[in-house]
Amino acid sequence: MVPAVQAQIFTTPILCIIWLAGFVLAIIKFRTSPRVAILFIAALIFAIIGQSLEALFLLTVSNMDVTIRLFPGSLRIVRTILNYAPSIFDVLSWALIFSAFFSVLAKKNES
Repeated sequence: MVPAVQAQIFTTPILCIIWLAGFVLAIIKFRTSPRVAILFIAALIFAIIGQSLEALFLLTVSNMDVTIRLFPGSLRIVRTILNYAPSIFDVLSWALIFSAFFSVLAKKNES
């Protein structure tokens, strides 16, 4: 197995546990600051989707070469999407996390 796939297989469950803890904290803090909780939950959803797509891409990258030879045009688009989609979802999730963080800072400065 490719080392990148092995690393992805071991890190994904750890990240899911961290995201689950963050999700629980966001739900608990929802009454005090609902905007921050909603931004954080959306960021977690985007991060989970991005991580899942990255794991899917790494697991299918070796098997897809044979399939692309059989169906040359159609699966190249799927491979390209699976290649770039995790990065897009990661950027979106970090943007939402930073906006939640800075909205907390702005709320503290207003008080």
